[in-house]
Amino acid sequence: YTTAFIYIFIFLFCLYLSRKNSNLLKTIFVTFFLFAIHPQFIIQNRYIWNPSLAPPFLLLSLVCLLLAQTNINNKYLALLCLSISIAVSLTYSVAPFLIAFIILSYFYFKKHFFKILIYLFSSLVLLNLPTVFFELRHGFLLTKNLFNKGAETQTNFSFTNQIQNLAKYTISFQSTLANISILLTILILSFYLLKQKNKYKIIPQLFLLTLLLTLLTPINIRAHYIFALLVFIFATISLLPKLIFVPLTIVLMLSFLKPSQLQSYFSPAPRTYQQTLSCYQQICADFKKPVFSAVQSDLHPYHHGPEHRYLLKVSGCDLKEIETEPTQANHMFIIEDSGTFTPQQTKFYELSLFGDYQFINSFECPPNLKISLIEKL
Repeated sequence: YTTAFIYIFIFLFCLYLSRKNSNLLKTIFVTFFLFAIHPQFIIQNRYIWNPSLAPPFLLLSLVCLLLAQTNINNKYLALLCLSISIAVSLTYSVAPFLIAFIILSYFYFKKHFFKILIYLFSSLVLLNLPTVFFELRHGFLLTKNLFNKGAETQTNFSFTNQIQNLAKYTISFQSTLANISILLTILILSFYLLKQKNKYKIIPQLFLLTLLLTLLTPINIRAHYIFALLVFIFATISLLPKLIFVPLTIVLMLSFLKPSQLQSYFSPAPRTYQQTLSCYQQICADFKKPVFSAVQSDLHPYHHGPEHRYLLKVSGCDLKEIETEPTQANHMFIIEDSGTFTPQQTKFYELSLFGDYQFINSFECPPNLKISLIEKL
């Protein structure tokens, strides 16, 4: 409900700010509509997930940016910088957009550039104070993990692979060729808009520069890295002439709302709450030592598994948090939730925090649930 409230509130606030500007209202409606039916947005909003909260703040920043172009005042500039800072603080994958905005704001707002930097810096510092306090309280845990464990190995990293991943996550057809072709079409249309006399030219400029910075960043593109780009892709599409805008929007709707995708949204859960709880109660009755937990699943790329941690705790397990209590347990449950864990081969962040280990045994809890127990060496 929190996510829905934030989206609805910012949507209405954007409408209020743009109430006298029909073109801007069109951009808001188109962007929110396409976001509402986008597969990654629907899938990732099933979880408590910070990146899912960034898009409305990005759109709010875009609205304030366009309004500030015609009516520069401290209210719009402050709200613009605050909304960007909130989006960046929610997910650092928005950083390419932040850099693109700073570059373009120098050319669009030369007289107010240093004021914008002050607003940005102060709001970023204020919003990230909780992270600073967390670091101080926990002995710079995040910083130590970053430097001690090293960066995640970037497999299959190449410019071609970046484009394929970006096209797959943004367009969502099953055909790689179709995804790349549509993305390339949007790219060409963005350059077309740059040559037109349009006071909103900064939208395709932001899209193209953010896209370039994203592709050049030496980090493999993942599903939650695309939200900033999606905002500017959809906003760019809203600026196109009607004869191009309508068919392109229909093509995207056919991709986002294809029958197989819709069916996956309403497919039944792999097991009931009671089945999962009964499994964990049996395991926790037999295993009394302190233990960490992590999830390996083919249904999503996340390993924290807060729902599984909650059920293990209420089932009586002495569960510890690997992120904040890395020395408090010598065992870990790897929960294979419709997924496969291969000892010494499966890699993810929580497992790297645990360190070297040996496989002990596993517990089967049908349907599609298996718990592997590993022990620290």
